Amino acid sequence: MEIFHYLKHPSKQKRGTLTCLEILDCTLKLMEENNFSYERVTLKELSVLTGHSIGTIYRYFNNKDELLASLWGYFLSKVHTGAVSLIDAFPINGVFELLVSQVIDHYLNNLKHRDVHQMIALYRLFIKSANEPELIHTSIDILIPSFKVAAKKNMSGTFPKLQDNTMSMLLRGFFSMASSPFLEKNPNLYSEVYRTFLVKTVSSMIKCQG
Repeated sequence: MEIFHYLKHPSKQKRGTLTCLEILDCTLKLMEENNFSYERVTLKELSVLTGHSIGTIYRYFNNKDELLASLWGYFLSKVHTGAVSLIDAFPINGVFELLVSQVIDHYLNNLKHRDVHQMIALYRLFIKSANEPELIHTSIDILIPSFKVAAKKNMSGTFPKLQDNTMSMLLRGFFSMASSPFLEKNPNLYSEVYRTFLVKTVSSMIKCQG
């Protein structure tokens, strides 16, 4: 998945894409080790972990904020790719509602174990560095081909038939519900109550459109 086209300086980052991805992968590891606190992540630590000099890191990212802004897109691409693998592996006799639950659990498990406030701070860095930050929600469209294949081969008769544009709208809406920064102070965020709400809401929305 292309993760750089949302940002203001993609041409520089496209040179040596593999090096960029390696730097981003190591940055994500450091962030996770530090509870997603970007203040604790230093370029010196990153240089040691990647085996690249700080000068090499600056060759691809102008500063730490630009690197962390790119990290948000990289993180989402990994989460979305994981969801694709989950859908691709869904059994042909599996019930649609079960797949909805599995996909929702996949996203919640990738979000709920991270500090919400730190994640929002990272998202704000992305917003500042993005040309069209609203397009980040379109990245979930990568799930559409897998959903179409799963629906076509499924033998349970529970999969609704949806047009691509309808599926895209529903997926983007779901991701907004699952990751909305406006919920940061809600005590039910990522709780079982929240999960149940998402499963029922998404399932009902899809059935209404199918």
